[in-house]
Amino acid sequence: CRTSKSGSTVYARARTTSKSYTSTGRRTGLTYTFKVRAYRMVNGKRVYGRYSSLVKAKPVPARPVAKAAPISKKSIRVSWNAVRGASGYEVCRTSKSGATVYGRIFTRSRSYVNTGRRTGTTYYYKVRAYRKVDGKRVCGRFSAVVKAKT
Repeated sequence: CRTSKSGSTVYARARTTSKSYTSTGRRTGLTYTFKVRAYRMVNGKRVYGRYSSLVKAKPVPARPVAKAAPISKKSIRVSWNAVRGASGYEVCRTSKSGATVYGRIFTRSRSYVNTGRRTGTTYYYKVRAYRKVDGKRVCGRFSAVVKAKT
């Protein structure tokens, strides 16, 4: 059930046989509260268990799929799919693992050309979408790290 902050008012119910549930159509930056209870069938009737503790969730933009390719001896183009509702994208040049960020840019475009690179060197990138909510960036998950060699 999607509920009020206190859990006392139920706004939406869903029934599933799965161990997980995806609530779609939620607004980025807002906090939603949920509670869950199991049921089993006894003599053709549902017998419900207790509700879980309240769980809060805050939607973020979807994770983009990125790719990188050299376009000259010293330039690499990083591109990615459009993420619905995104205000823009953060592109990071990273270590192979993605853990260390060497540079970042923010753009509204769906591609970025990284110029001035060293010839014969492999570079790594990751991208994430963000949405501006009340003047702040609400960021989604980073794409997988992609690489290209100049």
